[in-house]
Amino acid sequence: MKFLLSGLLTVCIMAACDKDDDEKLNDTDRNFLMQAGYANSAEINAGNLASTKAVNPAVKAFGQMMVSEHGTSHAELNAIGTERGVDVPDEPDPPHQALAQRLATLQGVSFDTAFMNSQVMDHQMTVQLFENEIANGRHWRVKEYANKYLPHIRMHLQKADSLARAIR
Repeated sequence: MKFLLSGLLTVCIMAACDKDDDEKLNDTDRNFLMQAGYANSAEINAGNLASTKAVNPAVKAFGQMMVSEHGTSHAELNAIGTERGVDVPDEPDPPHQALAQRLATLQGVSFDTAFMNSQVMDHQMTVQLFENEIANGRHWRVKEYANKYLPHIRMHLQKADSLARAIR
C-alpha cells in the first residue's frame, strides 16, 4: 500500500511539474509580449494622430479604429504581462517614435498617404509576429492572445491596404 501511495504521489508531483513547465515563458513568448506592446502603443499613438490630422474621412475613421481596438488588446496584453512578470511597454519603440515625429510634420493628402502606407507595413510585420508566437510560443495564455487577435490584425491589414490604394 505504501508503494502504491508513493507511486501516486510521484505521478502527481511529476504532473504538477509538467504543468509548471507549460506555465513558463520561452524567449518567443517574452519577445512577443514586448513587440506586441510596442506595436499596440505605436498604433494607438498613430491612430490618435490620424484621428486629428487626416483629411480623408476614411483615414480618420481608420485612425479612430486603431485607438479603440489596439487600446482594448493592449489592456489585455498588459494583464498577461503582469501575471507573468513581464513589463509590457506602454510607449512605441524608437523607430515608431521617429515615424510619429515625421507624420506630425505632414499635412493633408501627404499625411494620409504616409500614414496609410506605414499602417500597411506595420500590420504586415505584426501578422508575422503573431504567427511566430502561435507556431513557436510555449505559454498557453500568450498563444491564446495571439490566436484571438490575429484575425483582427489581418482585418486591419486588409483595410489599411485597401485605403492606401484608394488614396494614391
